[in-house]
Parts: sequence; structure tokens; C-alpha cells
Amino acid sequence: MTEILNSIISFKKSLEALISEAEVLLDEIPETDSAYEYFEDCTSSLDDALDCLEDALDGLEQ
Repeated sequence: MTEILNSIISFKKSLEALISEAEVLLDEIPETDSAYEYFEDCTSSLDDALDCLEDALDGLEQ
């Protein structure tokens, strides 16, 4: 079980880094650019995935 938790924690850290990079890109794109909405949606979806992963971790740790 420890190996699974470590893998999930590693994945969580990677996802957090990806979200940070997406937020940096989002800050660089003008809101009037069509890509802005795409990256905003992607960042939101990544945040949702992170929430789901954190819930799964909480369940496994109990």
C-alpha cells in the first residue's frame, strides 16, 4: 500500500507542477485571445483532477 501511496503522491506533485505551468501560460495570454478560454478551461479541469486525486489519497490514507 505504501508503494501505491508514494506513486499517487508523486503523480499529485507532477499535476501540481503542471497546474502551475498552465497558470503561468494563462497569465501570458491576453484575455481577448481565443487560446485564453482554452487554457482557462484546461487549468480548471486540472484543478478538478487534483481535487479528485486528493480525495482518493484521503480515502487511501484512512
